[in-house]
Formats: sequence, structure tokens, C-alpha cells
Amino acid sequence: MTALLARILPVSFETLILYMPSFLGSLIVIPLILIGRALNQTTRTDGMGTDQRP
Repeated sequence: MTALLARILPVSFETLILYMPSFLGSLIVIPLILIGRALNQTTRTDGMGTDQRP
């Protein structure tokens, strides 16, 4: 995939190796965070908040 992008885009292979993990990582992490927040919409019924300890 990196070699293909290096042929298509006007950047060097080394530059792609440097920046590609952070770009692809953000494409994976951001949807996971949003899905986690969407699934955590229920409230706890035991009266304890998330920042309180027993």
C-alpha cells in the first residue's frame, strides 16, 4: 500500500513511511472513540458517578 501511494503521490517513500501510521491510526481510533461514547449513553443505577470511589 505504501509503495502504491509513493508511486501515485508526489512525496517520497520515506515521507510516507513517516506519516502514514499516524494518519491511519487516527482513522481507526476516532471512530472507536465515537462508537464507545454512543454505546455508553446509559446511566448507572447504583447512584455512583464515574469519578466516585466506594
